[in-house]
Amino acid sequence: MTEPHPAGDPEPEPPEPPSSPAAPPAQDPGPEADGAAEPTPEPPAPADSTPEEQPRRVSLDEEETDDDLPLNHRMVAEERERSMRELNLATLALGSSHQVKDSVYAETHGGDIFIGSTVPRARAHPVARHVVEATLVPTESYWELVKRLDHESLVVIGGGARSGREFAALAALLYPRTGRNDEPEAAVLMLDADPSELRESDLSRGVGYVVDATGAGWRRRPERALRQLADLARRLSCRFVVLAGPEGLAEQIAVPHDRPEPERVFARWLRHELRDQAGALPAGVVAALGLDGHDSTRSTGYDTFDLALLAKLPGYEKLDVAELTPGESARLAREAAKVLVRTGDLASLSELQPRQLREKAQRLLDDRDVALVCFTLSAAVLNGLSVVTVTRAAAGLAELIGTGGEGAEPRSWAWLEKALDHAEAETEESESGDKGRVVRLRQPLMAAAILEVAWREGQSIRDPLQGWLSHLSEHRQREVRIKAAHAIGRLAAFDFDVVDHAFLKKWSGAKATWRTRWLAAWTLEAGARVEEIAPLITRRLADWSKGTRAQRSIVVKAYGSWIGEQRVEEAMNAFRRVLVKEAPPYMQEAVARSVTEILTPASAAPILAHADEWARLGSWELSRTAALVLTRLVVAAGGLRVEWFDSAEWALARPRLVRLWVNALAHGLGRGFSAERPVIEAWSALTAWVTGWTDLDERRRGVVEEVFRLSDSALDAPLRMHMKHWYLREELSADLARHLDRLMKEPKA
Repeated sequence: MTEPHPAGDPEPEPPEPPSSPAAPPAQDPGPEADGAAEPTPEPPAPADSTPEEQPRRVSLDEEETDDDLPLNHRMVAEERERSMRELNLATLALGSSHQVKDSVYAETHGGDIFIGSTVPRARAHPVARHVVEATLVPTESYWELVKRLDHESLVVIGGGARSGREFAALAALLYPRTGRNDEPEAAVLMLDADPSELRESDLSRGVGYVVDATGAGWRRRPERALRQLADLARRLSCRFVVLAGPEGLAEQIAVPHDRPEPERVFARWLRHELRDQAGALPAGVVAALGLDGHDSTRSTGYDTFDLALLAKLPGYEKLDVAELTPGESARLAREAAKVLVRTGDLASLSELQPRQLREKAQRLLDDRDVALVCFTLSAAVLNGLSVVTVTRAAAGLAELIGTGGEGAEPRSWAWLEKALDHAEAETEESESGDKGRVVRLRQPLMAAAILEVAWREGQSIRDPLQGWLSHLSEHRQREVRIKAAHAIGRLAAFDFDVVDHAFLKKWSGAKATWRTRWLAAWTLEAGARVEEIAPLITRRLADWSKGTRAQRSIVVKAYGSWIGEQRVEEAMNAFRRVLVKEAPPYMQEAVARSVTEILTPASAAPILAHADEWARLGSWELSRTAALVLTRLVVAAGGLRVEWFDSAEWALARPRLVRLWVNALAHGLGRGFSAERPVIEAWSALTAWVTGWTDLDERRRGVVEEVFRLSDSALDAPLRMHMKHWYLREELSADLARHLDRLMKEPKA
């Protein structure tokens, strides 16, 4: 076991772990069949019987070198960090940021689906029909698309970015075709290869696809790519709508896209969001939106909605909806729905619009007092951290800009009050009580606006700002490093090439360390929230999953975030590619942690399916990772819940869960000085389930019974020893012990 590092002190980088050992040979019953018992681990004490097992606060900087810390200790620290990261990312969501909830993409067990091979050329994002029909604002270009798609299988639509082209294309593909009674399916196709290399195996028969042709892959041979799409459409009865820029594509006759009125987009999304909440709204709001008896699941007739009614919404006149893009209008409507339910008045929402936030940030950064400007930037990047940390960071930025010591640091508490007032921030006691007083912006979304304005408008401070963030990324406190990486990820939206060259390539290169790999992952998770660069980051993750060890490690960590939560199938396939390539124990642990991070009720079924497949493929790396995944899923406080599955889903999930338990228990057996590191926590988890039998629901009891019924010669002796241990500690009744013993004696299928 490695020596834990003192809290707060920078730890030395661990050496690169050795390559993955060869998979242990398959176990031969041999002596066990003759009654000779395989050496077994010491039975673990029940989790609730040892006070010293209460989770202690640990630093996640110990994680990479101290994987032998108790799992529950590590998971408490991981959950604390996850909450902090999610809160910080929310403050950086401004303007064209992706929203995790209420996406137009269908939530089929987490979102995306893979079509084709293990290393896909394309990924399809299925679309939620009811959302499209409820929120569409029909335009002339939409109706032209509908008309052409009725008899053409490939249509090009030309228009500017963020103009609503993709949404119009999806809606047109979902429109019923003349003479057909079926409801068409549609999906957004994300390409990871040259579009001319698409094959039948990458697509599904009869589906309509939206393909973005504005990327680099289309610039070389667009004619060849279009011919390939046309040929695939003919063979698979598919239809394609290709998104092009305003100039069109390869001499194709493109439908010119006309952008929908933002007020109508706002109105439709607002009604959709409030469709089931009329009872919680003031009567005036219900009347203004015509929610009485409104069926928001269909679009028929709503395109004639009287926009004058919006003026009756309290506070609507303060919103500059007319200046928004369709996507921004939709996001504003979602926020407006929450505000109307809570207060019935939209006035407070006006201050949170991107334009107002940017204007306020411009005023704050235009001050002649460089020390105040630096404090404002420091408060934006390090929002929520201690006063000492924020002020020292501000002084460091001031030195880089060139003001020197004079005025760089607060000279008195009076100066600090002035700086806080200028940054529109305040201090308060930290929630944990271990940081003293912390600095918090009064409006958290100002953090994103301040960063954006500083980068776009502050030409003279770009280089110092970049150097300052680089310095913060090396800070000894993990929270500072996370916030610095998130800020860098947000800046990637404005100049991805600069961020890529200055940070990502360095952090993933030959000299990459544990810290820099985490920095790259945090940067990518923040950048992926920005609509404009999300496709770049998706492609980068796909490339790196087949790259160097450092790059694969970054991919695993990055997918263990909201990225993987939204793209479950994509994440699980990436994890498998990493494990197949090379997976020493530390990489297996990292994958298991990331899988735990993306667990939701919607993702539970595909996660179990993939983990079960890993356990059954015969690879030691894959099966041990499956054991780690199962252990984490059943140990985590917010882990797997069997009630998430309906009857049909449970019929598939139950045998998978049983097999995963058996696999995890097998990997939990210590075998002397074997290279395999035993997953001993699996036996602790089983102890908690069996000794808590009276509190188990019928589904979990059935899983435990099936585990005992399927136990093989390798597990029989350890299970019987544990049963004896539980019985002697009076944690297992005689009746239950006899019942489990009978199950173990039943003939194996």
